[in-house]
Amino acid sequence: MAHKNLAGEQILHRQNPKFHTSVEVDDSVRYLRQNGEKVADNPADRIGAYLGFLASDEYVNDGILTGNKASIERQISYNLVKPENVPESYFDLQRQIAYDQGHGEVYISDRVRQAKIEEIRDEQAESLSEWAEYLSSDAVVAMYPVWFRKMVWDGVLKMGTFDKKRYVYRKRTETTVSPFAELNAEVLANVFGGMAEATSSTSDSGKVQPLSSFAKQYAQYLEEFDDTRSEVLVETRGEWVVFHQTERDDPLEESYEEDINISETAKRLAGSLKGHSTGWCTANSITASYQLKNGDFFVYYSAGSDGRYTTPRIAIRMEDENVAEIRGILPGQNIEDCMIDITMDKLKTLPNGEYSYRTLELNKELAAIDHKVKEGGQLSNENLYFLYCSGVERAISIRDDRIRNLLNGRDRNADIKTIIETSREGAGAIIQHMLDAGLSRVVSSHLDVFIQQMDEQEKNELFETLFSSRYIWIALEKIQVLNLSQEQYKKFSRQIFECLTDQDASFIEKILPELIEAIGKRNVMQLFIDNKLPLLWKFREELQLTDEELKAAQFAMLEDWEKELLGQP
Repeated sequence: MAHKNLAGEQILHRQNPKFHTSVEVDDSVRYLRQNGEKVADNPADRIGAYLGFLASDEYVNDGILTGNKASIERQISYNLVKPENVPESYFDLQRQIAYDQGHGEVYISDRVRQAKIEEIRDEQAESLSEWAEYLSSDAVVAMYPVWFRKMVWDGVLKMGTFDKKRYVYRKRTETTVSPFAELNAEVLANVFGGMAEATSSTSDSGKVQPLSSFAKQYAQYLEEFDDTRSEVLVETRGEWVVFHQTERDDPLEESYEEDINISETAKRLAGSLKGHSTGWCTANSITASYQLKNGDFFVYYSAGSDGRYTTPRIAIRMEDENVAEIRGILPGQNIEDCMIDITMDKLKTLPNGEYSYRTLELNKELAAIDHKVKEGGQLSNENLYFLYCSGVERAISIRDDRIRNLLNGRDRNADIKTIIETSREGAGAIIQHMLDAGLSRVVSSHLDVFIQQMDEQEKNELFETLFSSRYIWIALEKIQVLNLSQEQYKKFSRQIFECLTDQDASFIEKILPELIEAIGKRNVMQLFIDNKLPLLWKFREELQLTDEELKAAQFAMLEDWEKELLGQP
């Protein structure tokens, strides 16, 4: 059922008071008059004549208004970003994204550059085609008058990227690379209904009230749509759906010159996301196709107003067997609090899922710190704790040099001291966190700084940890830093010798005087006999062995060799 006719020409004039004198309207009116048409010179009649000129099969036959396919294709092609206008800043952004994800400095070849440009244009073409096909469909032609469909089309062509935090569309320019605005038929109907309501009331002078641009109206009703939808988002019940990986293109083939073959899986995935304001680029089937060639795609759908599981809430994109992205529907594509447990439960079922989630979170925070410093900011105490103690260095790629760049030229011992002094935890607790995060090498490098900030109880607890666990190598490497007492040497002497190798003669030479003083020559000799018999002879002078002790040592060595020859334990 069609809406009642509105004073559309007046609305267009009100939105743009100079529209009736624009070049396109002037040319159309002049042409019509030359062909015998009578057109009054007031704004409404001039604009009305112009719209009729566009929608006439005899004259322009504008495809958006008439459904002419050739006209639609020409308009879509004309409004795509030109290859030469794709800005270098776009490729800078792609390099920055790769850098933020830990891939290091990425070189973009001419071949890849051309492929990305085609991908941009394909995505824009698909998003704009959706508007064109909708506005020219029979049902919509019967529903909305010519002026409204013309206003929508012109408005969409001016709408750039969408800021979901502020609910505004930025202005599209000749260098804009983002797809066109997502079509939401319900929101569009609300825009038309709102204009009908606005034009039904007049001011004291009897003139139509001024109306904002289509972009502002669409954004306003989109925000209202999302607010209404928030009642549906209270529901967390739902189901995971997997869209399986499709066949991958041969990376050696220059397939970007060919038409993209969009799989039915990619169409289903993209179609299930349209109209839900997720902000995910996967709602474009071109992007979905590229992503599915790299791995499976999981979407969690919760119950909609009709009770069916159709509302997308979480997306997990895989690259082969690894989690590449995790996205929610909040601004910044963050995950809702009520969806975190559901996300984590799913990740537990995926290879390296929990680790991938942790890695993505660490990368996200590292990227934020990196951007802050590049913009002139300083590392805070919290940033230092993150860089040194969170385990981010183990989570990132070996090619990722962000941490090295951030800490380049800094006094790392001073940084560790600052972390200890400003943390609510003691030095011992920080060391334990770092060991748990796999940062044993960092602990070893700065052990002297940690010990300077520890009381006796913390030191004793640290020694217990180091000498009774897999971290004993730190104790051996830094035993001079530990500055053990005689009692501590007595306590840990056996662990020390059990972990030594035959190549550790230089280390034994360093600690031998302290060890002899702590536990006595005879006990040290016994440690050699029990654990490092071949080294006993090397240190016979330091041990000042008597003839009797030398004979005992020789006998023990012969006995040991005899057992080895006979294959006895």
